[in-house]
Amino acid sequence: MKKKEAERGAGEVDPLGRAKARADEAWKAAQEAEKEWIAAAKARTPEAWREAIDGIGDRTVRIHAACVVWWDHFSTRPASSAWTHLDEYKAAWRADRGADPKIVRKALMQIGYPERLAERRVKIEEQGGSVIVATE
Repeated sequence: MKKKEAERGAGEVDPLGRAKARADEAWKAAQEAEKEWIAAAKARTPEAWREAIDGIGDRTVRIHAACVVWWDHFSTRPASSAWTHLDEYKAAWRADRGADPKIVRKALMQIGYPERLAERRVKIEEQGGSVIVATE
């Protein structure tokens, strides 16, 4: 083993090690970018979220996207200062379970979610033919 390393030369870097280092750097950069996005999303007003969601053409997809946004950004607010801007969509969700996950993912991206997070937020479980948008 040591002989092979010596033959390779002292200045050469193992390609796997180099690729790992690049992957680790990219992962850290992605995590930092996601933190920045979360901070910006928290600063977005409920009116701005509602306006963005209202721009989604398909009602069923709009309901699913609104419920993801509600869960991510509205649900943790205390009842005394609740944001009710998405309550209409939240109430309609049970009746509208047939959204295509790929389209919901695109809708989330349309309203400002980064691709990776939109993909994570639309994990799909099929139970008895119904499609349910998972809310981690």
